[in-house]
Amino acid sequence: MKLTKFALNRPVTVLMVFLSVILIGFISWQRLSVELLPSMNYPQITILTTYENVAPPEIETLISKPIEEALGTVKGVKRIESLSKEGMSLVTLDFELGVDTNVSALDVREKIDVVKGSLPRDIENPIIAKFDGASFLDGFSIKLLTFIRLDSMETGSITPYLCMSSSLTSCIPNTLEPVFSN
Repeated sequence: MKLTKFALNRPVTVLMVFLSVILIGFISWQRLSVELLPSMNYPQITILTTYENVAPPEIETLISKPIEEALGTVKGVKRIESLSKEGMSLVTLDFELGVDTNVSALDVREKIDVVKGSLPRDIENPIIAKFDGASFLDGFSIKLLTFIRLDSMETGSITPYLCMSSSLTSCIPNTLEPVFSN
């Protein structure tokens, strides 16, 4: 009741408080940074093993299952998925957020070296690949920029977003041609 009485008795003060809150909100909104590709860390490691001319059921029993069982003890693993195709085994490890994939890749390499003795001798060495979402998307955006003709778009609204990518050194405002850094 006191707040209502105060607001009715002093309308100019209430108006100034509301205007100051709106002004502070507008200034804060203007200073918010906009990122084309925000940093993202999605810890994922994939192991690719090839064994030529072998059917998927044999790939699963001879390669995928032993690798899955060995990698199940790696710290921080959230989920293990495997895909067995003709001549290829693909095992994907999803880790908890915040897990260092460099350390995990070393653990994965050690576990694969241990289980290598029980795998068929004709297989090629397993390939371990770390997935880094930010660099993948940066590379995708660069390829996209090279295929799309951007000079027909409105220059003022798209230039700030294109120039924020870490892979683009600068943008020429009139044609929006990317200049790549080495």
